[in-house]
Amino acid sequence: GVLGGYARNGNAQQCERMLNRMYESYEASNLRDAPDVVAFNSLVYAWANSGEDDALSRARCVMDDMVKKGIKPNVVTYNCLLCATRECKDAEQVLKQMKELHARGALDAGPNT
Repeated sequence: GVLGGYARNGNAQQCERMLNRMYESYEASNLRDAPDVVAFNSLVYAWANSGEDDALSRARCVMDDMVKKGIKPNVVTYNCLLCATRECKDAEQVLKQMKELHARGALDAGPNT
């Protein structure tokens, strides 16, 4: 879809604007279904591939927003976060967070490493 296209091109800001509009439309009852884990994963992926200095931080904020909205991150979410760590050497922190969420039941799948 459109979100995926923005994500593949690393256009995180446009992807985020579109996801926010989708969620606002859902809350205003203009959409039947709320954006799901796939939509949020697209935005995490977009930030991970954006090349921005704060890419990992922004991707984590998206994941935190997912959890607040009752959407469980999955292995794809964490794989996208790990992509963002390639530049900032923060993979251990992401893996630790993944394990903690899995232990609390807030993650559908545990680390597969």
